[in-house]
Amino acid sequence: MPEWRFPDWWWAAVDSNHVPPRYASQLQEGQRRDRADLNCSLLVMTRANSVVAGVGAIGFAVLTFAATFFVNWPGGGYSESIAKSYVAPGNLPVALTGTLIGLMGVVGLISLLAYLKQAAEKTSPAISLVPQIMWAVGLVGAASFAVGWGLVSAQPLAHAEAGVDLGVAPTLTYMISEATSAIIFGPAPMLVGFALIVLTVGTSKVLPPWLRWLTLVAGVVALTSLAFFTFFLFLVWAVVIGVWLLISGWSARSSSST
Repeated sequence: MPEWRFPDWWWAAVDSNHVPPRYASQLQEGQRRDRADLNCSLLVMTRANSVVAGVGAIGFAVLTFAATFFVNWPGGGYSESIAKSYVAPGNLPVALTGTLIGLMGVVGLISLLAYLKQAAEKTSPAISLVPQIMWAVGLVGAASFAVGWGLVSAQPLAHAEAGVDLGVAPTLTYMISEATSAIIFGPAPMLVGFALIVLTVGTSKVLPPWLRWLTLVAGVVALTSLAFFTFFLFLVWAVVIGVWLLISGWSARSSSST
């Protein structure tokens, strides 16, 4: 049977002191119970969101790193043999798997950005546009990652579906592959970096001071991701904030259960 609750007019009556004294204490106790249930639900939701965001951040870093080296598309120094083997039909499963792994990482990044937006909204004035700007810029960055990972398998897929030798020069394959790298290591992390800079400069209570400054540094580092090695420093930040979110969520759960 559903739990019985006092109707809304009873709550209004309590506030207006129109309830007989023998019922007032019962109604006030019901109000306190309802508020406690609501606070408990919000606390559980916050802990769950923290864990989801933490898993998402770590997943983004780990899966992006794995996809980058799993596919190993042509880049850096030119090699005709690598360009030809990359678009060979036998390489298609590898390319498609890399795309899937990369897209799973993008989902993790979106989970982290959603949590940061929610936290920024709670700690910023109602008129502040910081949460919305951070979310919009970060989401465009995540979409850029998705486009880049789609291009990773586009060339092998095109050659496999054609059924004939397309006669594409290895140099053209290399150029398209470099354009793919330019997206994954360029606009994608750079836009996320801009979002992190907006978050840390525009708000001061979303993260603890040490993590706020580390996030600001990560945002600046992300702007230089075309240097390649700095991109992986950006991924290290994702692991750090992910671990912190997981610890925060578990600590809150332990303290609330005791």
